[in-house]
Amino acid sequence: MQAAPSEQVPLTAEEKDFLLAVYDTRWRRYFLVYIFLFVLALMYGLRIDRRSQYTGETIHWEDNNPDAKYLSRFGMQMINLVFLEGMFMSTGIYFWMKRVSPLKKDADLGMKEKVPYIIVEKQYYNVSGQYFFAIDDPKLLRTEVDEDTYNKMKEGDTCYIYRGIYSKFVFEENGRYTLM
Repeated sequence: MQAAPSEQVPLTAEEKDFLLAVYDTRWRRYFLVYIFLFVLALMYGLRIDRRSQYTGETIHWEDNNPDAKYLSRFGMQMINLVFLEGMFMSTGIYFWMKRVSPLKKDADLGMKEKVPYIIVEKQYYNVSGQYFFAIDDPKLLRTEVDEDTYNKMKEGDTCYIYRGIYSKFVFEENGRYTLM
């Protein structure tokens, strides 16, 4: 049995504000962590051959290594900076594009997806008092629902999950939100 294709519906003002709040929180955390790591890598990369500052004697990499004519201290610093800063910049750009930027795109677009899923199994946990639907998506194996929805629907029915178009941020129908 195949579910119908998804459709786009507008975000409510509360959902848009929530997306912007999550974006603001992630942006600030992202900025602080990556600026700290960038400066740390920069300081480490420029520190090559500075060990002699404590002894007062001048020791250079070029003086101690006969192969130094092929690569100067400046060349070593640049190679170190390229590798260290390259790793931090590439991971920073990757996480920005995957985890932070899509939240802002969804809020600016003002739309969300209404994705239909078929209920494969209903699950109830006595200990926590939570109700879940196991659905036919391998990426989102189950979703939490309230008691009324759990009792109204049966296995094989179609349930709808609202999520952001770019961020895939899941909005729950009763006002709760999932934190990724």
